[in-house]
Amino acid sequence: PLPRFNAFDALELLKAKQFDLPFIVVSGRIGEHTAVRVMKAGAHDCIMKDSLLRLVPAIERELREAEERRERRRAEAALRDSEARFRSITAKVPGMVFQMLRAADGTLCFTYASEGAAALCGLPREAIQADATAFTRLIHPADRDDFHGSLSVSARTMKHWNWEGRLRTDREAIKWANCRATPRVLATDQIQWDGLMLNITDAKRREAEMKASRELLRELSAHRESAREQERKQIASEIHDELGQILTALRLEIAHLDMSCGENRPEVRSKTGTMAHRLAHFVIGGVVAPEEALGITFTNKAAAEIADRLRRTLPDH
Repeated sequence: PLPRFNAFDALELLKAKQFDLPFIVVSGRIGEHTAVRVMKAGAHDCIMKDSLLRLVPAIERELREAEERRERRRAEAALRDSEARFRSITAKVPGMVFQMLRAADGTLCFTYASEGAAALCGLPREAIQADATAFTRLIHPADRDDFHGSLSVSARTMKHWNWEGRLRTDREAIKWANCRATPRVLATDQIQWDGLMLNITDAKRREAEMKASRELLRELSAHRESAREQERKQIASEIHDELGQILTALRLEIAHLDMSCGENRPEVRSKTGTMAHRLAHFVIGGVVAPEEALGITFTNKAAAEIADRLRRTLPDH
């Protein structure tokens, strides 16, 4: 025995060194009051010398319990490290990582929400975890039925949940959000979704701009085709008028030649008759109507030139 070093001193030294070791007090004259004090101070057991048969089982028990405490501390440390890594990863995700629970009566509860909730929803994660309606109230009224409806379909079919909708933040700004989550049934028959909610506002804006650009492109294309068609019609009308004048002039010249030849030149009259017949057939065929041709005067320069060449090719009467 050490007269200046007792059980209480040994306990203080053990605590100072932060050793997790079984501490069993074996004494032959410790009183009940002292035994209670030393147990409260941290001793694991107190055995009298006349009961040493209890010593070995007590040591074995305390060694097992010490090992269990070490395993528990290791598991807790590993869990803290895992949670820290998970928080670090989710903090870098451009959105909100979540776990959402749905009870049998349809009540929703967020069992987890990452720090991204503040940027996406304008709410701290603690507010969403404490009350799921803090989030559902942000959903645009026109999109709420689709939110709950798509969630019900996912719960019934146990298929991937994919929802897009608008959120109204505290600043009354409209944000587009996309939820993607996988459902699973818990032992309590509740359904839990593990997923990610992303801010797709920029993507929706670009989609709207592209849609507007495509619509403008269609309008420009339609206008161009309309202008081309109008130009084709105008050109066709001008060509129609030009040919009409030329053909009318030719008919008049042929008629004049026919009358000038008289009965003395039958071979010339035969040729002019054939030309007049072919020209009349061409006119009736669609280039210009005869009734239109009769009202057109011989003023076209091109028609005059063709008629002049025709006169030069025919023999003199």
